[in-house]
Amino acid sequence: MTYPEPRYLGDGGEPSATYRPAGHEPELVYSTGNAVHYLATGASTDGLFGLYRWEMGPQPSGPGPHFHRSIAESLRSSRSAASRAMRSSPRSTSATTTSGPERWPAA
Repeated sequence: MTYPEPRYLGDGGEPSATYRPAGHEPELVYSTGNAVHYLATGASTDGLFGLYRWEMGPQPSGPGPHFHRSIAESLRSSRSAASRAMRSSPRSTSATTTSGPERWPAA
């Protein structure tokens, strides 16, 4: 296994953290009640990754099984959110990181 070329060549660490209070309002709120908090965007991480917190509304929403050709996507759901989703939606609520549509579990 090999690593990409180094991006940081300094001798010590580089303080680059940002503080976000727990009560910070979401950057985006949908009419469905879903709210999105931008924790770290591609712009703030020099294109390395994005980190977003999705607070799901009371109704089922979101895309069906899909894949991305240019990014990796990871999902995590809290137990309470998953329980709500399973009670209110006949859709599968499992999530998988994939490299193509053939690896999604059957819905």
